[in-house]
This record gives sequence, structure tokens and C-alpha cells, in this order.
Amino acid sequence: MRKQLDKFPGRTIISKGLSDIGHGNIRSIEALAIFTASPRLNGLGFRVSENVFSFPHLLLYEKLRKKHSNSAYAQYNALMRRVAKFCNHYEARMSE
Repeated sequence: MRKQLDKFPGRTIISKGLSDIGHGNIRSIEALAIFTASPRLNGLGFRVSENVFSFPHLLLYEKLRKKHSNSAYAQYNALMRRVAKFCNHYEARMSE
């Protein structure tokens, strides 16, 4: 189902997030990014639970705030842009 992820921008976030989730590390930054994007990722054929956290984006932002303080907002937006870029490229490749 999944094509090789190494061809897509943002793959490091996706790969690490899926690996973290698979190993039970559901509160890593990458795992929370995956949960935040779970509706889109599920639509692309990835199997990600959408009901682990009620508001994964808020948990992700809080984790980034603790790590990056004043730049948390920029970090959050950059992270989610990379996830969206991965999804866009993956979707385009799937429709070829």
C-alpha cells in the first residue's frame, strides 16, 4: 500500500511519527503531528486512530511551546506545512 516514503518531502516527520505510534510513544512531537493530520492520512490509506486524543493539535502546540518557547507558533506552522506537503505529494503520486 505505502510506496517508499523516502521520495516525499516531510517523510521524516511521517516515518518517525508512525514509528513512535507503533512503539507506544504517542506523545512525541511527530506522533502528535500524525494524530493532528489523521483524517487526511487515513484518506490516503494510512491507518491512524483519530480518537486517541480529543485535541491532538493543542497537545502538539503545548509540547512545542515547552520546547521552543516564543517560537512555538512558527514551529507548529512549519511542522504542519511539512505534513501537508507530504500528503499533497503522496496523493499526487497515488493518482498517477
